[in-house]
Amino acid sequence: MGLNINTFLFLISAILFSIFVFIKPFDIHKAETKEVAMLELNDFVIYELDTKGLNTKLIGAHAFKFTNRYEIDDVDYTDSKNELSDNLTAKFGKYQDDIIDLKGEVHYTRVDGIHFESDEAQYKNKLGVVSTQKDFKLYQDKSWFHGTKLFFNTKKETYNAKSVTGSYQLLEEGT
Repeated sequence: MGLNINTFLFLISAILFSIFVFIKPFDIHKAETKEVAMLELNDFVIYELDTKGLNTKLIGAHAFKFTNRYEIDDVDYTDSKNELSDNLTAKFGKYQDDIIDLKGEVHYTRVDGIHFESDEAQYKNKLGVVSTQKDFKLYQDKSWFHGTKLFFNTKKETYNAKSVTGSYQLLEEGT
């Protein structure tokens, strides 16, 4: 008993159709080129000094230095250039072009007692501006504020925020 041509073509078609439906073609991708860090730091402190003394101090648990930025885990940044020094801490920070983007348990503290907390923040070093688009809590002495989208100019002592609630402690004259 022989195989007629119609049966043969049907079997070939069925096999090719099965291959097309059940077997996935190879997915060929170009290999993505990942940026390579120029320097890796562990448990480090970086000081920036000039003739007047300490300008900034950057502490971190782990960091990568790329050509245009630092990426830092457990960042602790202190800016001592101004009359009132600032300190920022966070779980992660990216320092690029004199701007620090912070994420995860961000805390800003200034020597006069101003303190704010948020999930993320940005510090523009040259302008002395701290801002966040997320919810924040700001404290100074007995005063406190909660809100969103904080913009704090540390040099001009101006604040701007949305959806603010809080309690402000007025000082008596002469105190």
